[in-house]
Amino acid sequence: MANLIYSIKVNELYYSGLRVLDVKIGKTTNIERTLTQYRRSGRGIDVLDLWEPNKDLTLSQCETGVHKIARKYAYSKESEKFIFLQDDYDKFSENVSSLLKISKYTPKQKAECIPEKAFQKKITNIKLENASETVKMIYNKIKNQMLNFDNDLIFNSQKCYISIKKRKNFAYIKFRKKKIRIVVMLPFDTGKKLVKKHKISVTSDGVQGFYGGECFNVDIEDQDHLDEVIDLLKKAYDYNS
Repeated sequence: MANLIYSIKVNELYYSGLRVLDVKIGKTTNIERTLTQYRRSGRGIDVLDLWEPNKDLTLSQCETGVHKIARKYAYSKESEKFIFLQDDYDKFSENVSSLLKISKYTPKQKAECIPEKAFQKKITNIKLENASETVKMIYNKIKNQMLNFDNDLIFNSQKCYISIKKRKNFAYIKFRKKKIRIVVMLPFDTGKKLVKKHKISVTSDGVQGFYGGECFNVDIEDQDHLDEVIDLLKKAYDYNS
């Protein structure tokens, strides 16, 4: 593994529609080992950003510089933990990414939009507003039915996906030109029992590591048999509660 500066989300809360992130920022020579250590103390631990140090500075010097930038954007700082509002974290991330190289090891939404980028092939995601009318109707039906199931669910729009969460994310919706792909936070064997009319596929260990647990893909190309997709999402909701 390479020398890296990491930004890891250790907790997130929502207040009056605001997303608040508790973020640990530090240095590591083995991100997998570092993640394992953090995940021993809690669930929902996710890598937000990984950067490679500037070649003209040491790893410690780069860490100090990143901490200095973080203090400008963070709502508060507690020891090595920084607390950000979502928009402020995004500004911090963009600022650091303009100074340091985004690591090739990063399982990164914002840089490449898809964790699959490190696993054989690159797939192009698009924003919902650029999707076909069929894709928009599929998404709206899924969203409406899930909100009828639990009106407190959060559909959290990010650059390249929309996550669905209650206490934690249990599904990630990605938009393609002619279909929706949902990454569902459930074991694949559970998915095979529930989904018969839509294509499902396994995810690699690397992708599961990115999302922080067992997951698989469901591809939806039309509005038929959406009931089994809703049942699947309800199962993921219960499984991740």
